[in-house]
Amino acid sequence: MVKTVQFKGLPAVSEKQIIRYLKLDLSDDWFQDPLEYDDFILMHKEYDIINANFNADTGMYKPCKRELFYVPKSNFTIRCALETDYYDRWLYFYLVLPLIKKFDCLIPPEILSHRYNTLNEKYLFHNAIEQWSKFQGFIRARSKSKYIVSTDIQNYYENISIGAKPSVKTKI
Repeated sequence: MVKTVQFKGLPAVSEKQIIRYLKLDLSDDWFQDPLEYDDFILMHKEYDIINANFNADTGMYKPCKRELFYVPKSNFTIRCALETDYYDRWLYFYLVLPLIKKFDCLIPPEILSHRYNTLNEKYLFHNAIEQWSKFQGFIRARSKSKYIVSTDIQNYYENISIGAKPSVKTKI
């Protein structure tokens, strides 16, 4: 028998699927939990804790504070790493699973980022490197000129200083 979880007004989702994708996501963390969150998973308290969070704030879920780290990369740059709470991640997969299954087919095939993986149910999304290769193939196939401009905008928004003042003044 498949155990499902359901919050008021939301669809029922297989607990096994949530845990499978959650464990895969947690295994990709920069800072590993030595117990791989099995202590949390075995308690089966996710529903109660998340439901209490909803009820504590009259139906609004308040996520925990995320921790931001700057992790060095091999090419002498840094990568932003956000460490989020276990229960916030659990809720993310609970909410995403029914949505991605329903709406992914409505997204044009040229959009390749974070697409639902119907070919391998072990992974929620298609492999990012394979999707990047497909994207490059689309660009080359559709290019009418012999020059292609390529750029990587990953982490673009994380590098914009929000507190910076504009250097150009304009009059209206």
